[in-house]
Amino acid sequence: MKAGLDTILITLFIKDSTGENYIEVGMKKVKECLEKLRYCSNVEEKTIEKEDSNIKKINCILSYPRFYAKTNAHLIEKKEECIKVHREFIRKIESTIDEIPNEEMRYIHKKNFKENLKIKITRVDIPFTFDLEDQVFKQQLGLLKFLKEVYNEKVNRGTAVIISKENIESLIMADSKNIKAYNKKITIYDQEKKFKDIYGHNPKVIERILKENQNLKNRLRIEVSKKINRGEFSLSKFKKFDIYSTYVISYAKYLLETLFDENLIQEILNRRQHELEIKIDGMDCNKYQVFILENLEIIVDYTLVRKALMNAIENQNTAYKACEVTRKILKEISTRQEIEYFNVLDKIKKIRKELKKIIKKGVKVNE
Repeated sequence: MKAGLDTILITLFIKDSTGENYIEVGMKKVKECLEKLRYCSNVEEKTIEKEDSNIKKINCILSYPRFYAKTNAHLIEKKEECIKVHREFIRKIESTIDEIPNEEMRYIHKKNFKENLKIKITRVDIPFTFDLEDQVFKQQLGLLKFLKEVYNEKVNRGTAVIISKENIESLIMADSKNIKAYNKKITIYDQEKKFKDIYGHNPKVIERILKENQNLKNRLRIEVSKKINRGEFSLSKFKKFDIYSTYVISYAKYLLETLFDENLIQEILNRRQHELEIKIDGMDCNKYQVFILENLEIIVDYTLVRKALMNAIENQNTAYKACEVTRKILKEISTRQEIEYFNVLDKIKKIRKELKKIIKKGVKVNE
């Protein structure tokens, strides 16, 4: 599993208590600068009026992957990569101010502007990318439905929604009834499908993305987004800020505690197994096909059915035979529906193990 920064939402702001024109000039130039940067988007300027002063603000989304590549398919895996983005971002802003003609902004005003311009981070998005190896995202419907149940039981007043058209596209989980009003959000989505939707009009771009990221179709991307409320940064402090180490580990802990809680997962599995055992008890062996089809929503993994059969059927030979029959039936359904019903629980265990490794090793996430 790889972990890294994707995007942050930031606000650049300066307090205007004098009404002098140089602040207006400076903010206009900074906005123009950000609009030219490939790795900045959604740049918008605002003014908050107060009795004693106005606050000039510029909001923008800063993308770490887009600093290095044209899309966020590129994975940021090191703190040094993030700090490099910060250094270049601040260098661009400072050089933009320095290049303003003296008749528009005098040297002393340029100095004051750079000293008083602050940055505030208001949202941080961190993706955790798990390699599905020989599987693809659309096969993971059973896994996503199970994780949706885990989230709904874990988070009070939360919302979990599976987005599906022709195939499964994403699972969105937020800690509010209105997903857009979230403080914490987890999104699991098909990154290859997303790029094809965005760049579908340009086959050459799609071809290049797939060539540069050959395992894109095998990625399970788990993206954590959180609204952040922390102190402001001066330009010089933001330049040196190690955002990677600050948030990657805490976000991994959040995933581990929320979506991959071992005790809660086992509790849900125990309930499902007990429900299957009740239905199996006394069942005619000729009805296994119907039994499997009627209980696909409960059967997250073949191992769950196997345990239920072994517990519910007293004669061990009969139980083993039942396991063979149901395994064959489930395999056929899995192939026909293109939904994985085997090794799903192993996948959850692997993700949990990888998250623990990230936490234990700190920022050394890919060793």
